[in-house]
Amino acid sequence: MADKYGPIFTVKMGFYQTSVVSNWKNAKECFSGINDKVFANRPKTLAVVILSYNFSLFGLASYGPYWRQCRKIATVELLSNNRLEKLKHVRETEMETSMKELHNKISSNNKVSVEMKRWFGDITLNVILRIIIGKRWSSTSQEDGWKDELKKFFEMFGENLILAAIDTASVTLTWALTLLLNHRNVLKKLQNELDIHVGSKRKVKELDLKNLVYLQAILKEALRMYPAGPLSVPHESSEDCTISGYHVPVGTRLLVNLWKIHRDPCVWSEPLGGECALGVSFALQVAQLTLASLFHGFDLENPFDEAVDTREGMGMTINKVSPLHVLLSPRLSASVYGGQL
Repeated sequence: MADKYGPIFTVKMGFYQTSVVSNWKNAKECFSGINDKVFANRPKTLAVVILSYNFSLFGLASYGPYWRQCRKIATVELLSNNRLEKLKHVRETEMETSMKELHNKISSNNKVSVEMKRWFGDITLNVILRIIIGKRWSSTSQEDGWKDELKKFFEMFGENLILAAIDTASVTLTWALTLLLNHRNVLKKLQNELDIHVGSKRKVKELDLKNLVYLQAILKEALRMYPAGPLSVPHESSEDCTISGYHVPVGTRLLVNLWKIHRDPCVWSEPLGGECALGVSFALQVAQLTLASLFHGFDLENPFDEAVDTREGMGMTINKVSPLHVLLSPRLSASVYGGQL
């Protein structure tokens, strides 16, 4: 539709008028300058009212004093640079535990088959649980007291918010791994970088990530080509405004076509992918540490003698149509993984 109707067009979605923006200039105009507060609101649908307990969850709340206060709490307590640094040990210990568990599954033939989206999701979930309540998820756990603590956290920040974080992280990592398996020369360069900056005698640490520039470029390229949410979370205008000369009435819903913007040939010299390209510039510590640890610790193979399926499914997130199963074999000595659990 963007190719046919242009970088900004309006469609009717049920009773509601929705503007779709598909280039970076118009997107910037929506979220900077005079229009940033205009589009700070979320659509006020019945589903959102029910899911957000009448807009009490800040991820679905409209702009205002309550939203600003919740955002401040989340930023300071969870997402600030100072807080992320203090929680570094949580991410590192979770990764060490996950790598040890993976190594312990290696069978007598020195290989193990793993469905990677679920593995990536489990890591992200356990990092969040360790941050919140200091415990990992275990389906066989007999302890129920910690679940009450988790419930209290969900009541404040919203279970939909937590699940969204897990889903987007696992989707991004799954696509990054898919692209690497289909470009073995890039994978080899990544492992060479890890061997140079980390070596074979120890585990990857977060301090190593700043030196792994090729890894950072790979992750950014995966984010560019397969944004976890191909359309942005919907916004709604709180008053009449103008975008690129077009009048947008109050109450108009806004969708930003990130998938289209990320593949715009006017911006990217190789819009369908090169070995690496610059993309959005923000740090995903868990994603970088996960990929670095995985490729440092294991050789990965596609169990099938063919390219990995890259068909995209439908939904709020851009999932692969088929699961991603890989064969893993250790690259390092057993002592580096920590031995048996």
